Amino acid sequence: MGIYLRAFEVNDYKLINKWRKDEEIQSLLGGSKYYVSSEREKKWVEEKIFNNANQIYWAICLKNNNKMIGYISVKDFDWINKKVKWYGLIIGDKKYRNIKNSLNAIYLMLDHIFNQLGMHRIYGYYMKENEKSILLGKMMGFKIEGEMREAIYKNGKYHDLIVVSLLKNEFKELKYKRTK
Repeated sequence: MGIYLRAFEVNDYKLINKWRKDEEIQSLLGGSKYYVSSEREKKWVEEKIFNNANQIYWAICLKNNNKMIGYISVKDFDWINKKVKWYGLIIGDKKYRNIKNSLNAIYLMLDHIFNQLGMHRIYGYYMKENEKSILLGKMMGFKIEGEMREAIYKNGKYHDLIVVSLLKNEFKELKYKRTK
């Protein structure tokens, strides 16, 4: 069972709103948890669809039935320096939350930004205690550039962020190849 990426559709807001309320997902994200009405979530998804000049959000879907299981995003395109920020990956459907689906989604996103959009560099941040994200990043060839101490306030305390990046030539040399 493989996955593919597609643009957001308006009705995706229903699943995204459900995942936003998931404590397990929220515990690993860099931002603070906040509650959003379904109507506001719908407007947020519409914004991603119609006003996406400096960001791209993709739904992660199963090939066999087109079911959306998560999403992945990049933002803050710098077209002069050919760099972009990896903003996030969420596999919201717990049944499909595994390393293979995560790696495949990251691979598809990287392939698009490097080979279709011509970016040279992607960078991002992980919460230091999010060991799964750090492992996924290492498996995809991301290099740790440093640490931002107490950069995020969440759940009543400050958390450190790990700064990572990947260059286009490193992606080309990547040992991991997407599995169908």
